Amino acid sequence: MKLFEKSNNPIIRGVAGAGKTGCVGTLSKCNKNKTFLYLSFGRENASESKKRFGENVTTKTFHAFARQYLIDNGLLTNTNIVPKLTPSDISKIAKEAGCYVDGEISFHVIAIIDFICKNPIPASYCTHYFSGSNGTNSLAVEKKQMAVDIFRYYWKYVFTSEWIPITHDVYLKKLSFCRTINVPYDFVVMDEFQDATPIMVVISKLFVDDPKYMTLRLGDPMQCIFMYQGAIGYQTLKQPHIQLTESKRCGRNITLIANNLIKASIGNGDLEPMVGAKHDDEVIVSSLREHMSNGNEKAAYLTRYNATILKAMITLNKADIKFCTQNTLSSGYLNKVNDIISFVKKERNNRLKKLYRSLKDLKNHASAIDDKETLLLISIVESYKGHMDKLKQDIANIERNQVGKNAARYMLGTIHQSKGATYNTVIIAADVAKVEGITEEEVYVNYTGITRACKKLIIPKKLSDLIE
Repeated sequence: MKLFEKSNNPIIRGVAGAGKTGCVGTLSKCNKNKTFLYLSFGRENASESKKRFGENVTTKTFHAFARQYLIDNGLLTNTNIVPKLTPSDISKIAKEAGCYVDGEISFHVIAIIDFICKNPIPASYCTHYFSGSNGTNSLAVEKKQMAVDIFRYYWKYVFTSEWIPITHDVYLKKLSFCRTINVPYDFVVMDEFQDATPIMVVISKLFVDDPKYMTLRLGDPMQCIFMYQGAIGYQTLKQPHIQLTESKRCGRNITLIANNLIKASIGNGDLEPMVGAKHDDEVIVSSLREHMSNGNEKAAYLTRYNATILKAMITLNKADIKFCTQNTLSSGYLNKVNDIISFVKKERNNRLKKLYRSLKDLKNHASAIDDKETLLLISIVESYKGHMDKLKQDIANIERNQVGKNAARYMLGTIHQSKGATYNTVIIAADVAKVEGITEEEVYVNYTGITRACKKLIIPKKLSDLIE
């Protein structure tokens, strides 16, 4: 309990593998007569943490907690939850509201919902969406009004009408409107706080400002890899009550790489360098192909983009090597690949044919908007040098060697998907950004990938200068 002598609401900043979650386990075991609510920002992290806590700890994701709290208090009866809203959803809602919309209006309705849910403002501020730099200046006044009217109709009925789809962000926003949150817990712990969005920060403040709770916020600002989703929680961690700098996961060599990445790219700033664990580890400059042909060591292959996972699946299938994936590539994503193949084959009724004259045009457009995912998919297509039927067959067979985790030699996943996981051996794909001249978030993505490794880290030549 010395942790709470400085404050009833302490903040812990700790490097990767420093035992931040372990602190929660120790705290709960030392206070068996107290009840704990442990909130995290990912299902995987929440379920893994649950195994390490006692029976006095209730573990939930932030979204699951918000949904259950709203239901228990009669603030939410709609259980038609979807991952995201689609133009088709908006068309149905608009029809119920007595109007018909085109794709442009549907896009802006979804954007307004996202704008309201990501910012700590009342829903009545929906018209402020059109004040931002979001390309709406050329939108006709009547279309703007229609988008606002459909949003208002959606917001009026979304919490009670089962036929209207609702996303996690929507009911998280609803919870942020509460003046207080009454739950039967003594401690409220908020882990991975660097990933907290503005709405999550507002909700956390409801706990922090309420004297009946003791709260603990903890995280690692160097692992803030969801800025594109609006994460701002890392700002709270800049002034911690306690800093944990020693990693129990990464050895000294891997730690050196992680520290050099931060120092070479953005400087340490107010971040304390990591101190490595005492166990042996090694860093190697190599690639997936080289690793495949050198023994049967199991490893995690972590990428920046899904396109690289697709490429790895094709490569491993050809070599008849077993693998598993953290998340199966969606049918929508595979349809995107098949669209490019169909475009190259000059098939009729191809969607891309209506937008681009040639593959070169598509490539130039992707370069202009810095769409690295599409560029990587194009590079896969180009590597087949016109043998598109062979590529289609390879894609159709990508799951032939996909097995369970225990039987797999390689675990394939993006760095974002691997957040919170650890592996003895990690191979970082060559699609990571260059060290110099990249955004702060990209630095943190690289750092997060590097610090998933416990014993062996294999990095591409692009990052090899960090060894020196």
